[in-house]
Amino acid sequence: MKTLDAAQGQWLKILTSLGIPRDSLRKSHTKCPICSGAKKFRFDDKDGLGTWICNSCGAGYGYKLAKLYTQSPDSELLGRIDQIIGHKPEYTQQPVDPVQAQKKKRLVQFGKQLRECGTITASYLRNRGVDLHQLSYIREHPNAPYYQDGKLVGHYPAMVNALRNVQGQVISFHVTYLTQDGWKADLEVNKKILPPVETITGSAIRLCNLAPEMAITEGIETALGVMTYERVPCWAAYSANNLAKFEPPPGIESLVIYGDRDFSFTGQAAAYELARRMQARGIGVHVALPPDEGQDWLDYWGEVA
Repeated sequence: MKTLDAAQGQWLKILTSLGIPRDSLRKSHTKCPICSGAKKFRFDDKDGLGTWICNSCGAGYGYKLAKLYTQSPDSELLGRIDQIIGHKPEYTQQPVDPVQAQKKKRLVQFGKQLRECGTITASYLRNRGVDLHQLSYIREHPNAPYYQDGKLVGHYPAMVNALRNVQGQVISFHVTYLTQDGWKADLEVNKKILPPVETITGSAIRLCNLAPEMAITEGIETALGVMTYERVPCWAAYSANNLAKFEPPPGIESLVIYGDRDFSFTGQAAAYELARRMQARGIGVHVALPPDEGQDWLDYWGEVA
């Protein structure tokens, strides 16, 4: 059994043994052991995973809190946790999957080519009617390769957004291929995701920091529109199917789902399926749909702005 699997249900013992005051580890708001902010921190230890949230430091699981507090290297911290809970880790050699290894290599190489957003992505977002406040969460590729039927057919500037799993790890990149003057490139499919290193189910494109009160949409541009016109922190789920299966990380207490109002009812069904799941978990939830059939929120804001 791995160390963090063995630690489940024992985070109160682990964290206090590492020096975090017990008074900080309670479900009511109290002083944060990391930033020392008064009444900013809460430790809820959901499902025995050591979950916590701070208005300044963010949110996470028990290991992240231990890491922030001790500032220890992973190998040292995991060893200390093993000692505290009396665990003897088992190490097994996992076979290397060449397909997964190739996906990871491609993802890393692609990520190294990204840069801060320039005029092309900025022009694209202005053309879509959203402001540029979230540009620091977005990246740009100056010359992204475009493949069709497995063949390289050209290179285009692109807006790039990371898909992250519930732990916040990058598992793929969403690529929007653009023209030099900031419009979608005239391609058969001008939005793609790179082959992910794990399933994208439940993942999200994080366009802002985690907050207790969040919103989520299908598309990136709609999420940016929510932050432009509604002033609510918002992430994007990439697709209707993934919206329905979104997995919120610890720290989200309420969620507004800005669904698309499709003629096919695909967007509405996805929004209400997610709402059903969140309500069952005790997360406050509200579904918001645009007023007219066949409309998404960006269409609506474009009409009324």
